[in-house]
Amino acid sequence: MSTELLEIVTWAAPSREPSRRRVEHLRRTASHLSAALRDLGERFDRRERADALLEEIEHLAERPLLRVLGAPELCWAVSQYFLNPTPRLLDDVEEWLVVEDALAGGARPARGGWSALGDEYFADPFAPAVPDPWGLPLGDSAYYSAPVRAGIVLDFRSPSARRTPKCNEHRAIRMEAPVPMSAAEHQMTVGRITAALRLLETAAPRAFELVTAMTKVIVPRRDSVHPEFYTSASLRTAIGRTALNNPFGTRVTQAMLASSLVHEAIHAYLYIDEHERPLVTDWDRAFAAVVTSPWTGGALTLPTYLHACYVWHGLYNLWSLPSLINAVGEAPAHTQRQRAAAGFARGALAPIAELRALVSPGAWRALERMHHETLQHAA
Repeated sequence: MSTELLEIVTWAAPSREPSRRRVEHLRRTASHLSAALRDLGERFDRRERADALLEEIEHLAERPLLRVLGAPELCWAVSQYFLNPTPRLLDDVEEWLVVEDALAGGARPARGGWSALGDEYFADPFAPAVPDPWGLPLGDSAYYSAPVRAGIVLDFRSPSARRTPKCNEHRAIRMEAPVPMSAAEHQMTVGRITAALRLLETAAPRAFELVTAMTKVIVPRRDSVHPEFYTSASLRTAIGRTALNNPFGTRVTQAMLASSLVHEAIHAYLYIDEHERPLVTDWDRAFAAVVTSPWTGGALTLPTYLHACYVWHGLYNLWSLPSLINAVGEAPAHTQRQRAAAGFARGALAPIAELRALVSPGAWRALERMHHETLQHAA
């Protein structure tokens, strides 16, 4: 593993690496989408439709092309296709392109639909006008546009926002199926995310650059079972999407939200970078190896544990920035620093010492550096 990310998370100077990683991701997604549609055409006898769709994508204008290829939902849909091939991918991509055409001034979608980013919705004029618990407008010409902050979509209502999240099977408290927020919770959530992004923009601009480069969609969720359990999450199969579970909770602070946004942005960077420079030497064995986190006590697969080391090192550096300390106060910053340093203080390398052969040499050197630097600065 290169040291580029370690240099980024010193938060000291601008870096072009996040933007480069984003471009890599777009190119790889385009390649995977093309392969999936060609396979779908052959496998399900949809060659004519698949070929027409590929040609349409090839001739898209830059803005709709980037919106579709950069959407975490497309990344997720393609990954799901390769796990369990069905013709649905064809329908989804066709819908997204029809919506993008309408947004560019074309005809309104005949059967309505969502954008791939989950930021724009056209109601289906032929669907029954049944009240939607998530607050979508009614009527055959109804239209919804999601809030956007710092170029990031806040997706409260799309199909992906309503989906039961994938959860680490070892998590003590599972993230359950989301349910609609109240109007007050919705308003509070938008305000808190806006404030957290503004905090990073003004007091930690390099961290803000990473967040906005790596994050396309934030999905705030209200857990149906644990409404006071706050956490964030992201998936390597939906790069660019950050889920915030119960961000309206009474104990959730601006510092916690800012940490979560940076936390998941670091994951996204690593998800992309691992395609070229994997952190492990054997993916199957690494995902089968479970390690106890010295930060949370939770059980993590080895790749997730390695990610955690980068994340907590970056967060320790973040909350050591004088500008951020001045912005939020020493007490909240100290809380975040202590949480980040705790795992290294307990010996972050010890739990994976017996698994060293599964860690790439570059990643192990990076781990040693992170461990040393964090403890040195925390002393």
